[in-house]
This record gives sequence, structure tokens and C-alpha cells, in this order.
Amino acid sequence: MNYLDSLENLFLSIDFILIEKQYHNPRANKKSNMDAIINAEFVYAYFFQKIHKGIYIKPVFMMYYPSKYKTEMWGAPKKQTKYQRKKWASEACKEIFSHRKDEQGLKELNTKGTKADDMSDCVLMWQTFICSYLLKNKK
Repeated sequence: MNYLDSLENLFLSIDFILIEKQYHNPRANKKSNMDAIINAEFVYAYFFQKIHKGIYIKPVFMMYYPSKYKTEMWGAPKKQTKYQRKKWASEACKEIFSHRKDEQGLKELNTKGTKADDMSDCVLMWQTFICSYLLKNKK
């Protein structure tokens, strides 16, 4: 059993699956994170297979979601280094949790240590998706 299979009971209640879009441009001067690209493809294939087999009782919406939306929507300063962007994301996430009085979220964020930026990225991506997609398409 792999890690994702061990979480299958949690997945039965989901409506949306967002996978951060990983970019690869062989002409760019920047090095691509091939591990992240491969992991994103694996996660997509895993859920695609589960959805196709009818594991989920209700329809599940799955998509790749560009990371640039979270920095654009939440007003991140332009041209930040990777370290500055990670720090900004953690601070923005703390601000969201504080604003909605989410003590559990703040506690989780403060105990994640070096992985706080990963949690922050997930929270910001989800909040961005809610604002840009769900609220815009609400009928």
C-alpha cells in the first residue's frame, strides 16, 4: 500500500483536487525541478485512475493550478527570490488564519518548522482557487 492509498478514506469526501502546475522550459536559463514535475504527474495519474474506476461516489473536479495565481492575487512583491517568496507565503498564510481566527491553523503552521512554507503554499493556492473560480462561477 502506498501513502496515498493509506489516505483513501479522507479522499472519499473531497470535491476538488488541485495540483500545483510545475513548469518545464528547456530553453529557460532556470533549472526545472524534475522531481516536482514527476510527482505532480504521478499524483494526477493516481487520482485520474481512482476517478475513472468510480471509487468516488460524487463527481470530483481535478485540475492543475498555476502557482503564479497565488502571488498575483495576494499581492506578493514582484521579483522576489525563492527564499523571500517562501517567507512572504508563510506571512500571508498567518494573516489569513489570524483574520479568520483560525487558532488550529496558526498552531499547525507554527509547528511545521521548515515545511511551513509548503503548508502556506497549499493554503494560499486553495484560497486563490476559491476566490477566482468557485466564487466567480457560483450560481
